Amino acid sequence: MKKKLLSLILVGVLGVCTACSTAWLTTFENYLKVVGPILVQILDIVSLVEGKPVNTQLQAKITGDAAAINAIAASINAATVQNVVGECAQFNLAVATLQSDLSQVEQLANVGPNASAEIAAAVGIAQAAFTEVEAPISACSASSSNAQALAALKAGSVGVSSPEDVVKKFNAVVDKKHHVHLHSLFVRILTFGIAQ
Repeated sequence: MKKKLLSLILVGVLGVCTACSTAWLTTFENYLKVVGPILVQILDIVSLVEGKPVNTQLQAKITGDAAAINAIAASINAATVQNVVGECAQFNLAVATLQSDLSQVEQLANVGPNASAEIAAAVGIAQAAFTEVEAPISACSASSSNAQALAALKAGSVGVSSPEDVVKKFNAVVDKKHHVHLHSLFVRILTFGIAQ
């Protein structure tokens, strides 16, 4: 009887830890899902402001990088306490890849004193999103154990604003055509616009 009770307790504890790891990873994964579309929209705004065609090669790269992040997201759903460090390492790579994309967008946008206010604000929001997730993801991927990785994610997620906040900030500085969303139109209607 005691063995069965102990087994049930262990299963419950592991289940809670697994759910925790998935929850923390999902918080950061949603950031990465948002940043790809934000970069594509900034690229489109730059082309409109400069009167030039969209850089289709960079747009395709950003779209491909965003698709790779969605593949990582699928693996998060299967994340367990045994592979949190590995999941964070994949996220760390995805963050670095998208930061490289952002740098290319910044070069095209000529971000600086001559950049349009809309472009400068949009790029600033994307940069802030990267800054918020970079430290916890790096700390998690550099952890020597999964327990440390979970602690780094938990500590990091406390100070991070939600991906919905990033979407709201971005949508507030760009025209309606360039809005991005975390959720489908159906979900946004059902939640009366609360879900972004």
